[in-house]
Amino acid sequence: MSGLKLGPVTTTPFIDVDEDSEDDIRERVKDWFLENFEDPAHSTPHDSAEGGYHWIWGGPHDVREVLDDHFFEIPSDLLEEIIDELEAMAVDWAPHEDRIIPDDDDSYEQLQVALDEVADLLKDIQLPSPMIGGNGPPEEIGLPPYGEEENERIREAMAVLRQPRERLIANRQAGLHAANQLRTTGQKLMDFCQRHGETFAENFASQLGKRAADSLTAGFWLKLAGGLFAVYEMAKMFFAG
Repeated sequence: MSGLKLGPVTTTPFIDVDEDSEDDIRERVKDWFLENFEDPAHSTPHDSAEGGYHWIWGGPHDVREVLDDHFFEIPSDLLEEIIDELEAMAVDWAPHEDRIIPDDDDSYEQLQVALDEVADLLKDIQLPSPMIGGNGPPEEIGLPPYGEEENERIREAMAVLRQPRERLIANRQAGLHAANQLRTTGQKLMDFCQRHGETFAENFASQLGKRAADSLTAGFWLKLAGGLFAVYEMAKMFFAG
């Protein structure tokens, strides 16, 4: 294991349960899973005398737990079908061998790529007027917990993590604080989507217009949440190096 490390899972695909067919969703979820996990028989060390596989890169991973964590916007009956198909291939799973990467100092570049992906998502956000809903909390009128304050907080945190490598190393505490802020915002968005799913789309349609609402579905907010989590994980890897 010397000189190697386990890389993170790839970004989950954008899925719109209202527009994508079940076959498309099934194929994209399975492709993502098989891109990140594999049957341990492929490359995980095994010793029958000592009780089986040596999970040197973590595991065994359970299909249901992985998909529940990353694809809870998918209808449960379809998700069950996908789980059954993958479990027919293997019960226990190991990280895919392609995620075992050289432990060189590329974590800063990976962090910047993750920040680029979040920046692209931020370009698509159209925030509702602060007057919408009166004094009621956004969630009570079906809007996600994301407004001007959260938008500015994300941009400020990203600016901290955009510092040149050596400056970021010197400002480690500020960098970790910024990464944690992004993770907190991502968790709030993910929690909201778990509670409300697609039910807030109609509220966006009335408040922002149908075209804007169509682009800001639960899938969009989940993708943003995933992007924020990815930045957090990349920052942890960078500061741990």
